Amino acid sequence: MPSNTHRTRALFAISVILALACGVQTAAQQGRKDAPSQPPQGAIEDTDDDQPSELPFRRLPDPLNRVVCNIIDLENTGHFKLLDVKIDRTRQFDDEALIWTVSVERPLTSMHAQILLRRLADARFYRVEKDAQWRQQILVSRLYYPDWIDTGAANNERLHQDERFEVWIPLTAAEVVMLEREKANTLIFSHADRRTVLPETTKRAKPVRP
Repeated sequence: MPSNTHRTRALFAISVILALACGVQTAAQQGRKDAPSQPPQGAIEDTDDDQPSELPFRRLPDPLNRVVCNIIDLENTGHFKLLDVKIDRTRQFDDEALIWTVSVERPLTSMHAQILLRRLADARFYRVEKDAQWRQQILVSRLYYPDWIDTGAANNERLHQDERFEVWIPLTAAEVVMLEREKANTLIFSHADRRTVLPETTKRAKPVRP
């Protein structure tokens, strides 16, 4: 028969093995608890990429970034692409203005370009209520383009692919401050002869030439 000493040593070894096994299991459980939860394979995580993004150039640059506009209609013609928008000075007259840089996507005649640009000639800033049933007119202006397009139209010239030019609305620093103060939030471009007239209060107006 084994002696008491051998029996004691055997029991001690077994207790040590059990303790080590329990420690490893506890550590593994703690590791699983602390590890970040992973989504099931194939699951779709909610990210900001799933949110619909606003169309480029729909909103004006700071400090008028609350104003949305329909200048994107110029791209919808299929002939132009908008490259940039800024409040700066025009190249042609060095006037303060809200300026878009435009690139020709598909070649077209200068006369055709003239027609497309004039469809957006009338430019009006509004403060529109959320229900869109009432709007207050803040500022009336005009969308201008370089004189050489009119000259080219008279001479049957063409605009070539990747050719660039500016279109702009005259806009002084004082007018920017006024638009902010009056909480303008919408800029609508339309044909000067076909503008939809809604009930509105005119705060300031400039003559609009067709």
